[in-house]
Amino acid sequence: PRHAATTTAAAAMSTKFSEVVPKAGRGGAAKKRKLAEAKLARELALPKEKVVALLPESAIYTQLLDFERKVDATLARKKADVQEALKKGDRLPRTVRLYIYNTFKPASRTQVVVANAAGGANGGG
Repeated sequence: PRHAATTTAAAAMSTKFSEVVPKAGRGGAAKKRKLAEAKLARELALPKEKVVALLPESAIYTQLLDFERKVDATLARKKADVQEALKKGDRLPRTVRLYIYNTFKPASRTQVVVANAAGGANGGG
């Protein structure tokens, strides 16, 4: 009997899920999948009164969930504020000055003779 209820619930869940899953397409598939999963979770959720009747400790858990929801909303707002501030930041045009020097000093005649002699003695040249 227990397995029969589980299989019917699983079958109902799979049919509901297949109805809300969007067809594969370009972009947005992950977002659509998340929305479908959230909708399914809402449909399968037990009413609050039933949960409290079954588990008295669930009141603390629901308070925790409410607090978590508020924190998530606050973080999302703050994240959006930061993104907006970065997006329209005041950009100042700046100038980068780059100085490149190329100094050339021709070798003296004695340095050329010494370099040739060293190269000739080592077999290079």
